[in-house]
Amino acid sequence: MGIPYAGIVYDLSEVWAVYASYTKVFNPQSEQTVTGSYLEPLEGTGYELGVKASLNDDKLNASLALFKLEQDNLAQQDGTSLTPAGWQAYTAAKGTTTEGVELELNGELAPDRNIAGGYTYSVSRNSDDQRISTQIPRHSLKLFTSYRLSGPLDKLNVGGGFNWQSKTGFDMRNYTQQSYAVANVMARYEITHNLSASVNLNNVFDKEYFTTTSGGVYGAPRNLMTSFKYDF
Repeated sequence: MGIPYAGIVYDLSEVWAVYASYTKVFNPQSEQTVTGSYLEPLEGTGYELGVKASLNDDKLNASLALFKLEQDNLAQQDGTSLTPAGWQAYTAAKGTTTEGVELELNGELAPDRNIAGGYTYSVSRNSDDQRISTQIPRHSLKLFTSYRLSGPLDKLNVGGGFNWQSKTGFDMRNYTQQSYAVANVMARYEITHNLSASVNLNNVFDKEYFTTTSGGVYGAPRNLMTSFKYDF
């Protein structure tokens, strides 16, 4: 059975376009309740309205979107309760609403300079208008840019960027994590037309953070990775 979907795009000019979409949501879930039974499938409706731009001779794409999700059976952690197998237990929230904004910018800013970035605002509320899913940040921002050097170093490409997110928490009273940013840098050298070598320094400032406030799993510390790529 297919999932209903409808969308429309209207070109305002060769650069700008607006669009709208509607879709139904149906996703089986693997989360379990305290009794060990699986949650019923997630069901709902999604709406999106946005604008897109193709800039710099179609080399740079930008978009801004407003979205809304109305869902039933959204999995929510059941406090500190566990399943019979000892895993985190969940409950299914009815009548939830998620609203937000997404902004993206990807492509070539100028000759030999690229950018990939985006900002997302998202908040979910239950049928009592209380914020839920607080382990998902309300605000998140990512930005990465790279530049190919010129002259004798024209085979070298360098770049850097960061990921940032706002405060998250199990219930925003306990097990919270303050906002944090993780910075990364890279360098890539074209040894031949087909072969290149890359070096990536991740988490440059060795930021200590949790990947999730519910599981207490630390993010990767500062690390260095090298790789080679050959294009046939």
